[in-house]
Amino acid sequence: GFNNSTIPLSELTGLGMVSTFCAGIYVSMMALYYANIVSSQSELELEIQRHLATTRELRVATEEAERATRAKSEFLAKMSHELRTPLSAILGYSEMLMEELDDTDSKVRDLKRIHGGGKTLLGLINDLLDLSKLEAHKTDLHAEEFDLAAFLASVAMDWEKPALENDVDFTLRHATELGAVVNDAQKLRRVIDNLMSNAVKSARAGWVTLTASNNGDQIVIAIADTGRVIGPDRMAAMLDSFGSHTSETPSKYDENPGLGLALSHRYCRLMGGDLTVESEPSRGSCFTIRVPARLTRSATITALPEAPRNGVWDIGHVENSILVVDDDPSALDLIERILSKEGIASVLCRSVADGIARAREHVPAAIILDIRMQQSDGWQALRLIRQDRQLCSIKVILLTVDDDFVKGRAFGADAHLLKPIDRDALMRCIRAFCPALRVDEVDDARLPLAAQA
Repeated sequence: GFNNSTIPLSELTGLGMVSTFCAGIYVSMMALYYANIVSSQSELELEIQRHLATTRELRVATEEAERATRAKSEFLAKMSHELRTPLSAILGYSEMLMEELDDTDSKVRDLKRIHGGGKTLLGLINDLLDLSKLEAHKTDLHAEEFDLAAFLASVAMDWEKPALENDVDFTLRHATELGAVVNDAQKLRRVIDNLMSNAVKSARAGWVTLTASNNGDQIVIAIADTGRVIGPDRMAAMLDSFGSHTSETPSKYDENPGLGLALSHRYCRLMGGDLTVESEPSRGSCFTIRVPARLTRSATITALPEAPRNGVWDIGHVENSILVVDDDPSALDLIERILSKEGIASVLCRSVADGIARAREHVPAAIILDIRMQQSDGWQALRLIRQDRQLCSIKVILLTVDDDFVKGRAFGADAHLLKPIDRDALMRCIRAFCPALRVDEVDDARLPLAAQA
């Protein structure tokens, strides 16, 4: 068994002191431990507050950046639209003066340079406007069904003259029947025009070939030319960057593809396809567009209810005239002179109220209407025309800087042309829509798609 002897109290004093010392150390360590925890918690709270403050700053910065982007886009859009008005006068009057002068006149060369510079500036304005919409995420796809062969024929006809002026042999090749496709015709046309512009300018005294195919699922459009060879290091940069290659300075401003190629690439991606380029020495370059034959994403268009067009209202004799509503004096003068050369009388109005009154008085063969007027709302004018039984059967051609084609179609416009005034496109619409004014046969393939809808 155990010895029941006791330990004297005096001998436990040392052990008590050791125990007390150890307990003190333990308590101190725990105090330090909890102090570290509290400190860490405070630091964590401070870190969380810093992160929250950073998040708030980022949110404010993002909102400011979005506001700045919207402001920039609105500014670019407004300036682009404002620049179109004087450009319309520059291009219109220079073209008319060139026609009135003999080709041997030295002034014609100067006028051609003015006209060419205006065209280049117009292209830059269009690219800037499209870029601002892309950056602001305001670019939508508007799918519509159209005949691909007729669409390409329209493209080819518009590029025959520029090709001839640059001594370029231009050829369109495709199967006899390409069928109907569903896609954004306006954006597809814009991509093709950008590529054709570069091809025709770079292939002077050479050839350009536009080929197309449709297998039911995909549209493939290739534009080949004998122009400059593109190095492998430049191909991706040309499609993805805005401007010329960093190591290259174009000798002429019209040889720089500028924004066109990059915008075309983005448009193809937006349509669910792609744009690629191939180039070989001694053979030139080939840009290939691949987009779906049937685009599924499309804006929903709700058209206004139209007034009856089945002869319920007797409109009487249609005057042999065109009513023009525009608040820009130079635009009115240009359109009047264009119509006068074709032997067509015009009635000019500078306000919507005057235009509606004159339309009821004259019942013109067609109405040319501007949308953006300082004191009048062109959309309201179009609405009134389509809801008026006396006027609802009159063809309305929008000639404006407003490029909302979907809204124009929804409001009942028969054609939608953009300023500056394209005389050929305007006359094709007038001759097609107004049989009494038609002086020769018109190929429907050359009409703007909005006119054929």
